[in-house]
Amino acid sequence: MDWMEFLLEQPTSPNLFRLIAEPVEFYEFGDDDSIRYLCMKVTAANEKQECYADVERTSPAGVTLYEMFANAGKEPQNIAVQLAFEQKGLGKNQALITEFISSSWATPPFRAPHY
Repeated sequence: MDWMEFLLEQPTSPNLFRLIAEPVEFYEFGDDDSIRYLCMKVTAANEKQECYADVERTSPAGVTLYEMFANAGKEPQNIAVQLAFEQKGLGKNQALITEFISSSWATPPFRAPHY
């Protein structure tokens, strides 16, 4: 599944993507969930369509991403992660990071990344 298919179909099963990510203060449901979630604006390389991605701060992925951005500031970073939507067809532009794979676009050889 490529990036645009992912955004249109909003699958609830995780998909691996190489993304450009930067932390933002955006929470879909109006409540400030910044204590529970870290939110990022993400986009695939060579794509213009962006998406927002939440990750629970206390999850292994959340801890890793928080530390990465604490060291890098708000500068966009290349990451490889697993993304999924919580519920299909809600029409929102906010996915969940289910797994952190790499702090670069290099992925282990047993995974087939999407661009």
